[in-house]
Amino acid sequence: MVLTGAAGYVAQRMFTELNERWELVPIDVSPTTRGGKTVPGLVIADLTRPDRDDYRRHFRGADAVIHCGYVSAPGLDATTWQNNGDAKFWAEHQNVALAYNVYKTALEEGVRRVVVASSNHAADYYERLIWAGRLEMVTPDMPPRSDNWYGWAKAAYELLGFVFATGQVDARKLEIAQWRIGGPRDDDIDRVTPGDVKGMHRALGA
Repeated sequence: MVLTGAAGYVAQRMFTELNERWELVPIDVSPTTRGGKTVPGLVIADLTRPDRDDYRRHFRGADAVIHCGYVSAPGLDATTWQNNGDAKFWAEHQNVALAYNVYKTALEEGVRRVVVASSNHAADYYERLIWAGRLEMVTPDMPPRSDNWYGWAKAAYELLGFVFATGQVDARKLEIAQWRIGGPRDDDIDRVTPGDVKGMHRALGA
């Protein structure tokens, strides 16, 4: 199994379990985590590069890919999702290209399935309506709608993945699973105010 963005926060929260269960090929542009920890078996590769021959060998023979790779704008990261500046847009533009390269390489190398770390921010526009009392909840059949570049890019991953899943990119359909992450952190139930039904509902959804 290939794990992109293997040195990043989300991938590291499941790295130990994945590495115990599968033969893992961890890929990242950084050899260490933010805390300076070395990632066992890490392959250094830049998957944003358009020449897929530079890294396709790392996908060869894999059954699946978990795509957690992410390009941050200078001075910004995933926590700055509300930033709608130019730098944020161009970084997210790179992330869409990164997702394309992962999908296309997986397809070309015979990988069966790609699981993508998407986000609830792909539906941020709806969340505003929920907090305003104009909408009850977001359902799986609603198209992604966001009001920020971070969520726009996540929605783009999902729509891009659908194209690969149809089999219209090549003769083969690529199995795609979009994993909308809410809060990749420990439980914060102590912060929920008694009687705050909306807050509780949102926390459960995340």
